[in-house]
Amino acid sequence: METLRLYPSAVAIPKWTGNRDQTLRVGGKPCVIPAKTMVNLSLNGLHFNPKYWGRSPSVYRPQNWDARKTGGPGAADHAVRQHPDPGGGRVRALQRGARACLGKRFSQVEFAAVMAVIFREYRVELVRGDGKTWEQARQETAETLESCLSYLTLSLQKRVPLRFVKRGKYRG
Repeated sequence: METLRLYPSAVAIPKWTGNRDQTLRVGGKPCVIPAKTMVNLSLNGLHFNPKYWGRSPSVYRPQNWDARKTGGPGAADHAVRQHPDPGGGRVRALQRGARACLGKRFSQVEFAAVMAVIFREYRVELVRGDGKTWEQARQETAETLESCLSYLTLSLQKRVPLRFVKRGKYRG
């Protein structure tokens, strides 16, 4: 889920008001959206909001999704880290409730099963490239991920060279 929060497969969720005006409360004040108006919910705006994700919302923290997490580095950064859905619905990659993705649970189970089978036998590592140190390769990859463009879906601007290595083999 943390990867979907940082790199959602789509950048917005389109909605519309239907055939009648809709009233929202924004900052405690009513805001009327006219009938037949398209509204796009920005996933990046939601998923990187420091109000919900702490002072460093762009940092990858898989522990955000661990219900057992009660302390440790950055735990006081925001209180929602102790909940298995720390955003309380603030991660909308697969939606929730009546309008949730029909394949959400299936995709989560299938993903976990495929990853378990792959990573039982293999590990994934960066391909360093000519004369690069591991730190240089890691930094270049981090910069590539930070420069992703979001159109309808997320797009990498540069290739990130990875390889699968059989467990027990030395990385070279």
